[in-house]
Amino acid sequence: MKRMSSRDIIAMAVLSAVIIVISAVGVFAAGALSPEQKFLKRRIDDEINRLVKKDTEYSRNFFIGINNEEAIECLRYVVDARLTRPQLKYLLHRIHNSLPNKICQAGDGVNIKFSSRNFTVEMIK
Repeated sequence: MKRMSSRDIIAMAVLSAVIIVISAVGVFAAGALSPEQKFLKRRIDDEINRLVKKDTEYSRNFFIGINNEEAIECLRYVVDARLTRPQLKYLLHRIHNSLPNKICQAGDGVNIKFSSRNFTVEMIK
C-alpha cells in the first residue's frame, strides 16, 4: 500500500474526531441514528471508501499504523459490516500479531489469510 499523504493524514484525523463525536452522542444502531449521526456516518463511510479501496489484499502496516478506532471502522468496510465490534477488535489483534501463512476464521463466513506484510479477505456465503 502507498505511503499516506498529508491529505490522508488529515482525513484520518477528521475521521477519528467524527468517530469520537458519534461515540459520545449515542448508540450507533441503524434505526436509532439522529439526522446528525446519519450525516456523520455517511461522512465516515465516504472517507473510508476513499482511504481503503475494495481489494482482495490489504497492507497490515496500514492497519497497524493507524488509531485502533479508525482501524476498526476500516475493517468494518473491508468485511462489508459482517462482523460485530468484538469480532473486529479480535481481527485487528490478529492483524497485529499473526504469523505469516496463518488463516483466521473471524466469524460469519469471513476468513483472513496472513502473509508477512499483507492479508487477504475471503467472504464465504
